[in-house]
Amino acid sequence: VDYGNSNPSIPNEFQYTASGVSEYWTNNTNGYYRLVYFQYGESSHQQNADKLAHVRCVRGQKPRSMNNRFTRVNMVVRDQLTKLEWQDNTAAKTTVKNWNDAISYCENLAMDGKSDWRLPNIREYFTIGDHSVPALDQIFQNKARYSSVLAAYWSSTTSPQRSSHAMFFNALKLAVHGGANDEGKNTTWDYNWGTTYVRCVRSY
Repeated sequence: VDYGNSNPSIPNEFQYTASGVSEYWTNNTNGYYRLVYFQYGESSHQQNADKLAHVRCVRGQKPRSMNNRFTRVNMVVRDQLTKLEWQDNTAAKTTVKNWNDAISYCENLAMDGKSDWRLPNIREYFTIGDHSVPALDQIFQNKARYSSVLAAYWSSTTSPQRSSHAMFFNALKLAVHGGANDEGKNTTWDYNWGTTYVRCVRSY
């Protein structure tokens, strides 16, 4: 997925991509079947394996998994694979801001003796998803909720399809939302007016 493109959100080197919604199967399953939507670079889960969708094949060595990849110390989750540290204090499940304020909040965050925090991009969020429902890896103890369901988090990635909107990460079902609509619902928020939750990250 290339989040700098839209309709389709795929690198320009790919010459053949289905038009329209462009749903493609993945091999990820954990009670649900995972689809990627190349129209805007979204992904979501599907309960019905009989759904008709496009197929694109790949070859090569699968990425290696790491045992004990995550550690949690002093309300910070450290990822040994990506070399990222994630905020996981109580503020990670209570802080709600618009997009510009979310960027400022992370840039001014002083936590665990560090001051180089920032708002994650949309690709970085995918590295902490575990393809289950809820989708955040279980080591994260502080997860924002709307009533009984997990909430969405701002990313620093703007929507290529709507210049005044930014993409968010759906922590309920490991979904990226970045297009104009998803079954009639907004999948980005106007970053001047829309508000949602904030979780910061830093490299180590």
